Amino acid sequence: MRISVRLSVLVLTGFCFPALATLGEMDTSVERDSTALHAVRAAVAVNATSHRMQELANARSTVHQYADATGRIFAVTWTGLGHPDLAVLFGSYYAEYQAAVQTGAVKRGGRLSSTQTNDLVVRLSGLPRHVGGLAYVPSLLPAGVDPRALK
Repeated sequence: MRISVRLSVLVLTGFCFPALATLGEMDTSVERDSTALHAVRAAVAVNATSHRMQELANARSTVHQYADATGRIFAVTWTGLGHPDLAVLFGSYYAEYQAAVQTGAVKRGGRLSSTQTNDLVVRLSGLPRHVGGLAYVPSLLPAGVDPRALK
């Protein structure tokens, strides 16, 4: 109880711990990510043969983190009023994403954009007050997982 109250105070005051593991790292980071995103861990779904999904939700967005059987996060998806902190979600891949965006490696079409590098694929969509996204590391996808099916 005491830890829960302290954590609530830290979140309400805007203090957050850095996300130490995200895309490409182990799913033991979900609790830290939920703090960094000011989110509550809402659900865990399991596909016993290849992967599991953990949901984080706050007032602005819902994030799904997909981990393979070993616990390594291979994809993240999100929907909501605005994009969550992509630096938190992408972790070490964020610099690669930023570099791709800055060099014009983004394909745009209507309300969709897509960025693809050797190690990362990011798809963003959006309308006012309703955005979504998918990011995954192709080399980490478990066999038989279609990234288009991740929601």
